[in-house]
This record gives sequence, C-alpha cells and structure tokens, in this order.
Amino acid sequence: MKKNKLLIRAAAAFLLATGICGCASNRVNGAIPLWTSYDTIEQAYPNSDFIARIGYSPNKLEAAALAESELGSYFSHSVHSIVQGTQTITDSGAANANVSRKIDYDVTVESLLNLFDVRKTPAWYDSSKRQYVCCAYINRADAWKIYEQTARDARDNFRSFYDNAQKQKEPINRIKLLKAAQTAGDVFKEKLNFANMLSENLTKKTFGMDEQLLSALPSMIKKEQVSNSVFVKVNDDNAGVIESAIKNSLANLGFVVTGKQKDASYVAKAEVNFNKASGTKMIVLNPFANVSLEGKNGGAYAVVIKTERVVAPNEQAAKRLASQDLADEINAKLEADIKSKLGL
Repeated sequence: MKKNKLLIRAAAAFLLATGICGCASNRVNGAIPLWTSYDTIEQAYPNSDFIARIGYSPNKLEAAALAESELGSYFSHSVHSIVQGTQTITDSGAANANVSRKIDYDVTVESLLNLFDVRKTPAWYDSSKRQYVCCAYINRADAWKIYEQTARDARDNFRSFYDNAQKQKEPINRIKLLKAAQTAGDVFKEKLNFANMLSENLTKKTFGMDEQLLSALPSMIKKEQVSNSVFVKVNDDNAGVIESAIKNSLANLGFVVTGKQKDASYVAKAEVNFNKASGTKMIVLNPFANVSLEGKNGGAYAVVIKTERVVAPNEQAAKRLASQDLADEINAKLEADIKSKLGL
C-alpha cells in the first residue's frame, strides 16, 4: 500500500511538472502564469479576443486595482474606484526569515466611464520580485454585446432627428433638424468609438451604414445652406451699415447671401424706424429695427433690435449715428438670436 501511494504521488508530481492539467494553457513551465508578463500574455488572452492588462504591487488587492487601472487607461477614460484598507503581508527573507509589514494603501482607478464585464485572475505572488501580479481582462465579444444597446439608443436618437429632417419642406426646418442630428450624432460617435475599441468587426457589421451617414452629415448641411440663399433688404440705411451687419450675421450662420431677390429662398428684411422726438431744439432719435427672415411659405424669424437714444445737432448726423448704433447691435446680437430661436 505504501508503495502504491508513493507511485501515485510521483505520477502527480510528473503531471504538474510537465503541465498536463486543466490550467496548463495558462501557465508556462508549469509554474509561472502566462498572463504575468506582456511577453507571454498574448498566449493566455489573445488580443483579437481580449483586452488584458497587468498590475504589480507588494499588496495583493492593490495589484488587482492597478490591473484594472491599466485596463481603464487602455480606453483613455477615467473611473473613480477607491480601494482602501490595511493589510499585513509576510515576505520570505533571504535567510528564510519571515518579515511582516503593515501597509496602509489608497489606490484610485480613474476612468471616464464605468468599466464593465471586467474579470480578474487570482493574484500570483512572484517571490523573486517580492510582489503580487494580477491580470484584469475583458472578453471583447461579451462586453460588446452588453454595450450594444447603449450604442443603439444613441443611434436611434440621432436617426430620429435625421429622418424627421428629410420630411421637412421648409429649408430652414431641414437645416435645423440636420444640425440637431449632428449634435446627437456627436454623442453617437462617442458610443461608436468605445464600441470600436471593444470590437471593430462587430461595430462595423452593426453600425457601418450609420457611420457613413455621420461622416456625410456636415456636407449635407452645407449643401442645404448653399442651395437656400438669402436676399437682404433694408428700407432706410446710412452708408449700408445695417445691411452689411445683417449680411455678416447670416454669412456667419452659413447662409449664402445673394444680390438677386428672385433667386433667393429667403428675404431678410430690416424695417428701420428712427422714431424722431418732437419739441426739442436738438434732433433726438429713439431708433429700432424690425428684422425678419421670410421664406416662400411664410415668416421664419422676427426680432426687434433697439438702441439707446441718439442726440445730434442735425437730422443727417443723428441718422448716421443711429444707423451705426443699430448696426453694432445687430453685429452683437442677431447671429446668436437667430441661432437660438431657429436651432441653427
């Protein structure tokens, strides 16, 4: 019986030494796990199927936290995960003496998003370096399937604006909704970027057509703006300063300003009223301008631009000053007001 036990122990030792066991694929030379080194980690967790990173520390829990931190840095994001505690670690000294150390630690793992479906290996102690090694990894396909719905939700929000824009007959409404689609598309792009990091193949297969649509959107908006020009018409101006200010604001918004009203999709009108006060020796004006944007199907925008009163010795000088004041107000406010009200 004793002889049989010795034979069984010898056979077991042989199997362990030669790596013939269930975990042999994850170890090298039957001792050191493949995932403890970036030189061999590809054999344990192939990059095509996994994202894997390693953490090293004299503290077991800290090694695991640092491995997750390294994994988070792969995505260039930050998750705040605090690992706090106190642990006593026993190391083997050179003369087979045990040395106990008490370690207080505080590890911060930073990522812009909460990493999910993260798995970790048991920490392995490297006695030659007196530190623990841990590997944190993500299965690309599994994580992508979890994240897919997040990307789909962002895609659906983007497409709701885009599809609605295609139904609009009014050019400004189309531009407004296309720009809203562009804003929603920026969020969708962020989701796609992360999805691509998980699995580029699955992302292209599922969202390839949407990615093409996103890339074409800026040129679509530009084409829409170019094909719908604006003619500017001012009833009373001084040296064309008010007209110039309106044209400048519209151009900054992406509109093409034309000199021919018959070719324009919209007419931007400025009805200027100098509002002359009576009963004074000096010329006193309280100027304002009704600025509107009108399309073939009706008005799209209107605002009243006012300035402080103007006092001058004669009417010509007063109108010159009033026109410049109105032009300054238009330059300062019109672009932002149109953008806000029309969603451009």
